[in-house]
Formats: sequence, structure tokens, C-alpha cells
Amino acid sequence: MPQIQQLPPHLADLIAAGEVVERPASVCKELLENALDAGASAISAELERGGLTYIRITDNGCGIAPEQLPTAFLRHATSKLHRAEDLAAIGTLGFRGEALAAISAVSRVDIFSRQRETDSGASLHLEGGVPGDVKAAGCPEGTTICVRELFYNTPARMKFMKKDSAEGAAATSVVTQLALSHPDVSFKLLRDGQEVLHTPGDGQLLSAVYAALGRDFARSLLPVDGAGGDVRVSGFVTSPAAGHGTRGRQLFFVNGRLVKSQLLAAAVAVAAVESALRVGEGLEVSLRLTAEADFSLSGTTARAGLQASWQLASAAAAAAPATEETPSAAAPVPGSGVTAPGMTPAAAPAQEAGPVPAQEKSTDTAPLLTEAAGRWLPAPLALLLTPGQASSLRVELALRPGERPVLALESLQADAGAVRLRGQGTLELATAADVLASPLALDCSLAVSSAADAAALLPQARALLAPLGDALRLDIGVKGSPGAPEPRLELACATLDLGGHAVNDLSLLAGGEALPWPQLAAKGKVELPLSLQVRTGKDHISTKLRLRAGHDGAAWLLGLPQLELHGAGARLDGALLALLPDAPQKMPAVPAASAEKQAPLPVVGEAGTPPAPVDTAGQPATALPAAPVPASAADAAAAPVPPAPAIVGSDFVPARLLAQLFPDPGTRPRLWASLYGEIEDWAALGRVLDYWSPGLRLEKKDDRPVRLMLRAGGLPCAPDKAEELPLAAVAGLADPAFLCSQDWQQWFSLDADVGFLRLHDRGGERLLLRELHQHLRIDDIFGRGKLEQRLDVRQLHAAGLRLERVLVGLKGELATPLEAELACAGDIRAKLRLRWQGDRLDIPVCDLHLKQGVGLRLQAGTALVLDKDGLSLRGLDARIAPAGRVRATASLKPAAMDVRLTLDSMDLAPWRAVVPGLPSAALAFQSRLHGSPAAPAGTFRLDVRRLEVPQSSLPPLDLALTGKLGGSNGKGRLDTRLELPPSTRQALGAEQAGLEVRLPLHFSANGLPLPDMTAPLSGRLDWQGDLAPLWRLVPVADRRVTGRLDMHLALAGSLAVPTAKGRLEVAGGRYEDLALGILLTDIKASVTAGSGKGLKLEPVRVEASMSDGRGGLVTAAGSLHPEGGRLDLDAAMKRLRPLRRADIQATLSGTASVKGTLMAPQVVADITIDEALVNLNRLTGSSVTTLPVEGTSEAPEPVTEKKEGHGSLDVSVRAPGHIAVNGHGLESEWQAGLRVRGALNDPLVIGSVRSVRGQFDLLSKIFTLRPSTISFNGGAVSNPLLDVTLRYEVPDITADVRVSGSVRRMKLELTSTPSLPQEEIISRVMFGRGSSELGRFESLRLAAAVARLAGFGSGGLGVLDLGRAVLGVDVLRVNSATDKESGDEESSLEVGKFIGEKIYLGVEQGLEPDSTAVIMELELTPHSKAGIRTEQDNTSAGVQWKMNY
Repeated sequence: MPQIQQLPPHLADLIAAGEVVERPASVCKELLENALDAGASAISAELERGGLTYIRITDNGCGIAPEQLPTAFLRHATSKLHRAEDLAAIGTLGFRGEALAAISAVSRVDIFSRQRETDSGASLHLEGGVPGDVKAAGCPEGTTICVRELFYNTPARMKFMKKDSAEGAAATSVVTQLALSHPDVSFKLLRDGQEVLHTPGDGQLLSAVYAALGRDFARSLLPVDGAGGDVRVSGFVTSPAAGHGTRGRQLFFVNGRLVKSQLLAAAVAVAAVESALRVGEGLEVSLRLTAEADFSLSGTTARAGLQASWQLASAAAAAAPATEETPSAAAPVPGSGVTAPGMTPAAAPAQEAGPVPAQEKSTDTAPLLTEAAGRWLPAPLALLLTPGQASSLRVELALRPGERPVLALESLQADAGAVRLRGQGTLELATAADVLASPLALDCSLAVSSAADAAALLPQARALLAPLGDALRLDIGVKGSPGAPEPRLELACATLDLGGHAVNDLSLLAGGEALPWPQLAAKGKVELPLSLQVRTGKDHISTKLRLRAGHDGAAWLLGLPQLELHGAGARLDGALLALLPDAPQKMPAVPAASAEKQAPLPVVGEAGTPPAPVDTAGQPATALPAAPVPASAADAAAAPVPPAPAIVGSDFVPARLLAQLFPDPGTRPRLWASLYGEIEDWAALGRVLDYWSPGLRLEKKDDRPVRLMLRAGGLPCAPDKAEELPLAAVAGLADPAFLCSQDWQQWFSLDADVGFLRLHDRGGERLLLRELHQHLRIDDIFGRGKLEQRLDVRQLHAAGLRLERVLVGLKGELATPLEAELACAGDIRAKLRLRWQGDRLDIPVCDLHLKQGVGLRLQAGTALVLDKDGLSLRGLDARIAPAGRVRATASLKPAAMDVRLTLDSMDLAPWRAVVPGLPSAALAFQSRLHGSPAAPAGTFRLDVRRLEVPQSSLPPLDLALTGKLGGSNGKGRLDTRLELPPSTRQALGAEQAGLEVRLPLHFSANGLPLPDMTAPLSGRLDWQGDLAPLWRLVPVADRRVTGRLDMHLALAGSLAVPTAKGRLEVAGGRYEDLALGILLTDIKASVTAGSGKGLKLEPVRVEASMSDGRGGLVTAAGSLHPEGGRLDLDAAMKRLRPLRRADIQATLSGTASVKGTLMAPQVVADITIDEALVNLNRLTGSSVTTLPVEGTSEAPEPVTEKKEGHGSLDVSVRAPGHIAVNGHGLESEWQAGLRVRGALNDPLVIGSVRSVRGQFDLLSKIFTLRPSTISFNGGAVSNPLLDVTLRYEVPDITADVRVSGSVRRMKLELTSTPSLPQEEIISRVMFGRGSSELGRFESLRLAAAVARLAGFGSGGLGVLDLGRAVLGVDVLRVNSATDKESGDEESSLEVGKFIGEKIYLGVEQGLEPDSTAVIMELELTPHSKAGIRTEQDNTSAGVQWKMNY
């Protein structure tokens, strides 16, 4: 008998990785393998709900000794390894010694085991990995393990579980595979009480297959048996007719263990190919030749016909006419061999095959033939020869003699699983001269029943087939002749997935017109007609295009002479032609004398520029001015470099930009276009929008269509003429010579009209348009470019804005002047007019106001000038609403500059409606920059008046920031200073306050200052005064900080690497948190910063201490390294009592350290709770949690998002046993041991809180608190696991109330000894006797108690609530009182109602007939009332006063 022992540490470290319990199937696998290793000959497995709630594995193996049961559940405890050398000679299925430990850690486990030749067995219960006591138990030989409530303590793992059926199927697959690999063991499997598997265990593999996979499948198998060297292969394979194209039905076992091997799979695939290609074994080839001859007296006419048919089918297709007893190729089995009979299969050594999880399902659907023989077999043929795939290919050709012989493709048939190809066609063979005119007819149809299956067979087309659904059909046809074919393509698809949007019932039709390609090629141009039709559901989209492209040696002609697009509620008709002349060839430079004789270039902006001259060859001749050529290299080096020309405003004139882009008039493109679009059917357009954005709705109220017209041309015409040329004439022009007209002046126009349009979705309105009119016209684009643009919108809602009467207008010339106008009303009231003329931009009107009452109005006379003298801003004067004024002037010249900006009395409070969070203050700003770019100078001053910090109780503050700019030779400095008047210093509690900083600058070429990141930086910050006013700047109302702050800091270094030297001290500090009741006093802290040079920065020292005012103390010290923000802090706490609360008191001691960096600190702490008191009666915001008697509450487990971890925590919290929890009938003492680990923003709490002693008043009886535990296993801190037991003992009954589960899913169990129903238990606890012995009112109280326990937290009506509702009274209750003389408890029923607001009248009836009383009460004050009680022989009166405190 092997002995179980725990592995030594050095051997445990040799084991690579521990077992992980992923799902019920992995639990079954581990337990079944343990049973097989124990020598069992019969194994039974039972599952409920897929194994999530119950798994029981029973075997008749060797069993486990009672004293070794706890050892079996220890980590790395096994009987299968003893030495490191055993790892090289493993002969068992399991050997790690971690499976039982891993399973018991996440479930409730019961194990029963009895060794052979022993009289009794033993049992052990484990919960969450914690073992109980080993107890004697009667059980059969072997071992039985019951696993209940898998993952009950790890709710997050339950989220990854699939449905019960899927988990059960995975477990069934595990049992089936083990049964097939061990035919000498009898396996029995029950799922939810139904037997699904039972193997005989007779040692015959065929018997196991028969029991696991069925009779028909077992009869179709062929035996395989062979040996080579040290390897022996035996088993079964299916016949070719029952094969399958995937590896999902292949099972390989090496030494009884399931393995997955690419080498073994490839060997089977090659064997299947050789079997399929062997003649007589599934390959059929037939060739039929026919010949006909006809002789007549008038002459000899020979006719011969050749017809050949070739059919290549796999064995599955050849076996199609099989009888009913032939097993189906698609039998639902988990695995099958695919090896050809009669051959010796190749086998791999055990080290080549790695274990694969039993529940892993193969998803590789690539054809086995392509993998095994892809190098020597073409892919299309491999597709047809896929083993187990019903594939066929048939081609029939015929040559029909005659005056015009006919070559006919009479039949083309190809089938490969989901793909089917059909085709036929004819070609009448004429003479060689007329072969291009021979009649041609060809039709092919490709059908795919499943795009997913087709993608599996054709991996190369996987990306193309991925968006397609099922029922795909492609029809291709060609008519006409080879010289003028008429192609036709039709595609039909049931479903098309476009980026997550499914389009159903889609059809596409293209072609249908002749393509005389020889004639088109001879003319040097291509003209391609294209007809495209798309249908999806009710919507039909058709397109007719005629593409034209050609080159005549001087220019390209491109265009769409015909464009028709109809569908989805819209239509677009028109034509588009473009003439693109070739760029002129660059000519060599000519002498200056010759250059002077050349014609001058046309002046930019000249109207009616004549076309470029044409040379004798017909090419446009371009004359280029020649640049002077230096006489020698030395002259070239000595020649002065001309300065770069200054940028002026006219450089951006559109006409000049076009002239620079097309300097030669002969190269300017010419465009003719006439496009008209219209939306007519809004319902159809709405359906199309819904495809792309589900829920998006389009609303159209009026009957006016939306129109769009785009036109372009160049021939002289009246501006109001409808169109320049008839559209039909343009579409029929073979050579559009009008594009080469000498009088061409390019123009362009765009017009659009929208009556009403509204777009909305579930979130509300997204767009609303009402009465939109757009008109744009540009004449003589390459000349002066007369422009007219006007956009009018009566109403526009978009991006949360509501605008009305929107106007956008442009008028003028591209060569300037150009005037722009913008106006709108509604949420934004705007009126803007601009005039641009070369180097000058005038702003005569600028008025902008928002509905919140803020805005800006520019005074007349503002101009921006950018000329050769520089940039200047003149007359900028704007009024800010409701208060404020901005004035600015600027002059930036190469030798001098003068920039002035003034802001007067701008109130920030009204702007808070536009910029939330903006403080309330009045701003004033004055600045001036003068001097030269080489030596600039300037000053500025920002005054902030009546600054009110949001959510702060500080009075309004005044402050000012001043600065002075100076420098020379491109270098400078900005000296800034913060000024605080005496009133502000007093409000902030500052006795001394100052901030001065000198920022290094460098100046650009135009004199604008920029920060210099490497130059020296200097500054100083001083603050001395009270800390409390500064804390009031922080927007928190329930925390207070007081004390004294002294801070003196000097800045140095650079902007890129600043350094500091100084000291910050806090003395006499006090921190109070009113919400949590925390108080810390005597706070002292000091932060010392050294001085550093370059990148060698010294650490900042930190020291602090504080107390609780009761003798407790906290001290801390450490450093902060500026380089990288590294932390090194240590703290100690000694008997600290920081809480000032009536409900919770605690005394804390311990140590803590903080390492790492500021962004990722590492906190390690060891905290001891010396003593603590929790008063439930005074617990702030607490409520008594109510629990149901049976079942589990339905509170859903909250789904928390995975947070990105920052820093780390490792905190130990210990409470030796002085935590008192009292109140609400509970008096108890607890002890705790917790550890907090993980990220700072996502900590994990592990540990437990255990009871020491206690009692609880429940149902007016005292229950004793039994050993109980509250466990934290890494889940939510507010949702720990509960295991609390309360016991009530009297001589005739012992009642237990057990609370289990989690806080959000609590379960209450009420049990007793002897075992009684719940109502009976409550009756004996409350009244000391059974429910049958109770009186009427006692039964009513019993019902109320049962209802109270059963309905806790449900929110429904109890028994008395229902009675009050039925009787229509205000009071219906059961009273109980103790008789002072006899000591007996007396019950009575009270019924009453309020008469008015302060008078109550009630009747109370006891158990005796003469125990009736009438009660009348009058409320005097909210805390007092007067009452009169009249009984049969007694009347009493009194005044009652009550105060809750």
C-alpha cells in the first residue's frame, strides 16, 4: 500500500505549475484520473446542473487511510512521487499533488474512503480549503468525493461559466475520452439523474466505442493494428464514407493519455489521401467518345462530334446510393479516426505529443488534404479531394461540325461541400478574319450554401467571405461576340455584415451593354458602359455609368458622359467631363538676349487671357524666362544671396494662388458638369440610415423634395441660363470638341434646397433643418473670378445649439476685393462683415452675443494690414457684455514694434454659464511691448478684484500680477511678481506673503517672446501665517485643518530641470473630519529641500508627528527624490485613538512604510487593533439587515470594471480579541486577522473575523453565539462571506440559526435537535410548547413571527399589515404583558383608529371574556400625550412624556 506524504520543498519547486480549476469538466478530469491511478475497475460519476452545484465521483480503488485524509488535501501532497528521479519515469495520470487542494479551495468537499480489507471507513468535510475533523463512517471499499457549490467563494469565477448544458457536455466529453482510453474500466455517468454513459469494462475497445458512440458508428469502424520499433499502434478508423473534414473527431491516446499531435494528424491525413486516390476505392473516372459521319450523293459532308465526361468523386460521393444501414458521415460523435485501412499508421513518440485539455474543442477547419499534401497538389484539386467531403467535378465538351462549327461547353459541374459551380456555353467558330464577330454565349453560376463553410474550405478567401452570410449566389454571363462582349454579373446574398450592420436580402446586377474594345483601343480611348443594380429588402438601387478615358497626345479626356443613380429614395442624373492638358516640357535655358525677345507672361488676374501659342507639332509652346548664368564658379560663390521676399496679405489672394498653381494658361484644366440630385422617398432613405445607425430616424413633414444641382462649364452664356449644353447631346458626343474652345472661361455653380428635415434617435434630436437655400456661382475662375455665395437657413438645430435666420454670404472677386457676411439669431446672435482687399482686412461690423447674456461688440474702424512694411492692427475697440472693454493696437516691423493691449473691468461671473466652474471676479489687464525684435521691452499688469473661490467660505479677495520684459541680442527675461493687498493677506491669514519669479526668454525674428527652457531660472516663494484660512480654499465642508504654516522656498535651475531650496513647516496643527469622527491634534511637519546642480537633485526630507489628545502618537519620517519622484517614508503608530464617535471606538498600533514613486507608491503596513467597541444602537446610518428563512436573496452581484493598478498595498491588520460589538440585542466579542494587498485603487482583502463569545436576543429569547466566521476572499469589502451560528438551548429542544452565503446573498437556516419544522421550532422558542397547544392570540403572534422572519427585506405586507388593510383601521397589533402577581405572560389584541390628527380611539381584547378595555389618547405636544383607559371594573388616566435622545 503506497503511503501519502508531503513533498519536500526542493522537490515541490521542480514541479512547473499548479493545477488550475477552470470549470466542472476539469474537476471531473482530476478526480477521475485519481480514481484510475488508485487501481479502480469501476467508476461512477454524477453531475447536477453541469457540475456547478454537485459532482460525485465513486470508485472501488485502494482507498485512503483515515489519518491521511487531511494530508491528501495539502498542496504538493501525493503518493505518486517520492524523489526527483521519479519525474523522468511517470507512469500515472496525475502526479503534481495539487488537484485536491485546488478543488477544495473553491468548493465544499466531502470525502468518504475505506481501504481494502478494513471494516470501516472515514470521512472528512472541507469548506473553502479548511478541513474539519476526521470522523468514522460506514462506506464501501474505495473512495467517494462529493464536490458541492463549485466557486461559491469566488463569485468572479462564476461569471465565466457557460450554460449548464454546455458545462455538462464538456464534462461528458471528459468521461467519454477516459472511457475510450481505458476500456478495461467500467465507467458510468449520470447527468441530472439520467444515465448517459455506461461502459462494460471488459477490456475490449470496440465495446467501449459501442457503449459511448453508438451501434451504427461502431459497426462502420475498421481495425488498425501495427508495430514498428518500440511503438505499437492499435485502434479503429472510419471508412472513407464516414470520414469528416476536421480534426474534431480524431482521438489519439499515448500510454492511456489523450494527446494532440500535429505529426499524428498529418500521418492520418496523408493516409486518407492515398486511400481516396487509390483506383477502386472511391475514385471513378469515365470517358465517353462519340463520332458521327454523314455521306450524301450531292457531296461529302463530314460531321464528327467529340464528347468527354470526367467525374472525380471522393468515397463519400461514390457511396451515395448506399442502403439505410450505412452509417452517416455526420454522426454526432466526439472523435473518430480517419486512417485508411490496410496501412500502418505513423505514430509519434510520447514526447512529441503534448496534453490538451479535454474540454478544448478543435476549431481548425482547414481541409486535411491541403495540410497534408498542399505542396504537391493544387489548391482547387485539393478542395475537390478533401477526405470525407462530398466533392465532384464533371466537364462535358462537344465539337459540332458544320458550316459554322460550334464548340460547346455542354456541362460544367463542380461540388465541394458548401460550394457548387454550374456552367455551360457555346462559341460559333467563323473564319479567322471574323473570329471576333463570332456569336458567343456563356453562363456560369456559383452558389455557396454557407459562407462560413466556404471560408473553411478556401482559407485564401476567408477575408472576402467573412462579411457574407448564408445562401450566396453569383451568376456570370457573357453574350455578343469576342470583339464586342456583353458581360453580365449578378450577385445575390441573404445577409451582408457591414461593420456590425446587417443588410438582408441583397442583390447586385452589373453589365448588360456591349464593349467594342478593338474599336475603342484603335481610337486611343476607352469607353466602358456599366450597369449596377443593388436590391436590399424593399429598397432598390440602380446605377448606369459610362466611363470615358483617352489621350490624344496633348491632353487627357476623362469623364462620365452618362451618370444615373436611382434608389434609396434618392436620384442623381447628369454628366461630368474633364480635359486635363499635359504639362509643357521644360526647355533649356537661353541667353539673356534671346530671353528679352520672348513674349511676356500674361498678367495675373487678367480677364480673357488668350490660350498658349501652339508650335508646328501641335503642342503648346511655353516661353520661360532664363535666369542669368554666372561666368564661373567663383562668381557664383561671390554673388550675394538675395533676401527672402516678405510675406504680404496679397500672397493669399485665391486668384494669385491659382496663377501660381497653373502659370501656363495652356495647362489649366477644363471641367464641364451637369449633375442634378433629388431626395424623393424619405421612408426608403430612412431605412438605409437605419442600416448604418440603428435607431436613427428621419422625419420629413412637407412634400418639397431636397434638391442639389452642380454645374460647371466655360462657354459664354447668360448667368441665368438653365444649362449650357443639352445633357443628351453631351452623353452622345464621340469627341467633345467644345472643351477645346478658344473662348473657354471656366465657371462653377452649386445650388441646393431643403424644405424641412429632422434627424433624431433614442437620445433626442440630432439635427433639424428648415428652409435651407444654397447658391454658389464663380465666373472666370482663372481670371478675376467673380464670386457670389449665399446660404440661407431659416432654422438650424445641431450640437445643442438652436439657430435661426442663418446667413453666410460671399461676394466679390477671387482677385479681391472680397466681402463676407455672417448673421444668425437664436442661441447665438451674430452679425459679422469682413472686407478683404489685397494686403488689408477690414472688419466694419462684428457683433456676437450668446443667449446667456454675454457677448462681444466691435467698434467700427478695425483693420488688419499685412504689407511689405510688416503687420499692423488698427482701431481694435470691443465692448464686452455685460461689462468690460478690450482695446488693442499693434505694429510689428523689422526695425521696431509697438503692441498694446488693454482689458477694462471684465466681470467673470456672467461667463460662468458658458464656462462652468469659472470663479467670480473682475479682471483688468494692461500690457505694452515695444523696442525692436533684437532688444524688446515691455510691461504688463493683471488685476483681479473681488475674487470668490467656488464652494469656499473666504471673503472676496484682491490680488495683482505684474511683469517686466527686457533683453537684448535675442535673449531676455520676464520678471513677474504677485502682489497681495493687506485685506487679502488678512483674509488668508498671512503675516508674510510674496512670490517673485524670473523666467528666461528668447525672441523670434518678429520679436515675439518665447520661453527658453535651458537658460537659468530664479524665483522665491515666502509664506508665513495661519493654516486655517488657506484650508478654506479647499472645497470640503466636513473637514477642518488648523495650525501655523511657515514656507520659504528659492527656485533655481531651468524651466526644463527646476530645482528648489527651502523649508516648509507646520506647527500646532489639528485635523478634524466631522463626517467620520476623526480628530488628530499636535500635528508637526517639516519638509526640507536641498539645492542641486544640473540633473543631480538632492532629496526632499519629510518629518511629521501627530497625536489624538489621549496619549496616542503617530510619527513619520523619510525623503522624496525629485529624480523620478522616488519615495522612502516610514511611520509608526502607538495606541492611537483617532475616532470621536458614539458608535465606534478603536485603539490602533503598528508600523508602515511607503516606497516606490509618487505615481506608483508601494505601501507596507502592520497594524494591530488593540481594542475596539462597536455600538450598533448608535451606528450612524445603520439599519438592521433582515434575512429570509429559506432560499437565497436575489440581489445581483455587482459587476465591477477591471481597474488599471497604481502602486501596491501589503497591509496586515490583526485584532487579538478585544473587539466588542453590542447593540440591537447582540453582545459579542470578536477577533480578526486580515491582509490587504493589490493596487491602491483596487485593493484585495483576504482574511477573516472570528467570534470569541457572545449572545443575541432574538424573538425575546437569548441565543448563544457559536464559533462564527466572517471571511474576506478578495471580493468586494462590503460583501464578505458569512458563517454565523446562534444557538438556543432548553431541556426539550436545541435550536440553531445559521447565516451563510455573502452579505448580498445571505441564506438563513433554522434547524433543531430533535429535527422539527420551522414553525414548530419558533413556537417552542417563543412559548415553550408546540404550536398545537397555543391559543388564538399566541397563534397569531406565531404567524406574525414566521412572517417577519420569512419576509425580512421583501418589502411586502405581513399578516397584521394585511389585517389593517382589510379592516380599514390604523392600529392592529398583538400586545403582550407579564402579570405582576402570577408572572404569566398575557396577550391581547388591540384595534384602533385616529379621529382627526391628535385623537386616538381604540379597543383592546384579552384572552378572558371580561378583559375588554377602551382606550382614548390626546396628543398634547410632539413629546407628550394624555390618556384614559376604561376596563370592566377599573378606569385610569394619566399623562405620558417621551423623549428620544
